[in-house]
Amino acid sequence: MDINLLISLGAFPALLVLGYSAVGVFKLNKQVSDLESRNFTRDMETQNLERDIHQRFDNEMLSLDNSLLEIERKMEKEFDEVWRQIDSRLDKLENRITSKIPPTNDEVLKELKKVREEFLSLTQNL
Repeated sequence: MDINLLISLGAFPALLVLGYSAVGVFKLNKQVSDLESRNFTRDMETQNLERDIHQRFDNEMLSLDNSLLEIERKMEKEFDEVWRQIDSRLDKLENRITSKIPPTNDEVLKELKKVREEFLSLTQNL
């Protein structure tokens, strides 16, 4: 009976170690499952945050593009107005300059001929 007792005494700690190992494996398996669940949750949160960031970035880029287009239109209007004013002032300057230029010789000769003819007709009438 000594052998049976020894076997049973040897088997008892082995069963305890096996049971303890099984409990440890189950606990570790539960911890791994919890960690995987947390990891999945964190991954989903990260994906949501990344999507939100991209959406906000796209919205800001669209807003910036709209603002730039509006500024460009305003600048175009301002440039058009400046060019109209410059053109108007240049026309006025051109008119002032041309009015100060004396007439050409041909014009003077025509005017002189006209005055002479008028003078002759006037002297003939007297």
